[in-house]
Amino acid sequence: MRSLHRNWRFHIEWIGAVIFCFCSLTCYAQKPEIPAPVNITPAQSVYKTEIFNLVLPDSPGSTTKEGRAVSKALNKFLRSSGLNVKDVWKRLFSGPADEGKLLKMGDDKKWFYTICQAHQCPLTNIDVFYDEKTQQMSGRLLNRCSTYWLGPVTDAEMAFIRNTDPVDFDANAVKLFCQGDNK
Repeated sequence: MRSLHRNWRFHIEWIGAVIFCFCSLTCYAQKPEIPAPVNITPAQSVYKTEIFNLVLPDSPGSTTKEGRAVSKALNKFLRSSGLNVKDVWKRLFSGPADEGKLLKMGDDKKWFYTICQAHQCPLTNIDVFYDEKTQQMSGRLLNRCSTYWLGPVTDAEMAFIRNTDPVDFDANAVKLFCQGDNK
């Protein structure tokens, strides 16, 4: 009888583990919805470029109303971090940038831009959404291994950024570039 009791308890625990794993995989481990690319109209095509073509003073796009609006939004975004904007700006615009992508985020359409510091992309970068209607930016700034979520960032935007550009700091790079005051 004692052996049967032990077997019964083992089976109950095993069934409980199977149910827990099933629920974890089906209920809680679902990936967030990925925003869909949106067709770009000729009027929006000015945004389909690397962000530095819109905000750097010597770029042709910086003299357009769209470029000035993106530049203003980026400065406001960076100022909200409390960091020295000129230093962060200088480091970010030393590296590569991806071309802007227009994505549908819920009911809104937003431009998604990335840029990073040359030779230190995993440690200092931005992943930002720009809403041309509200002229606001939201997203994530990584500055020398410190993470800042800035602007009116939504859960969907956070999930998208975390999935497309996960934070992964190399231990040696952290030792060299992430010590001391980040401001």
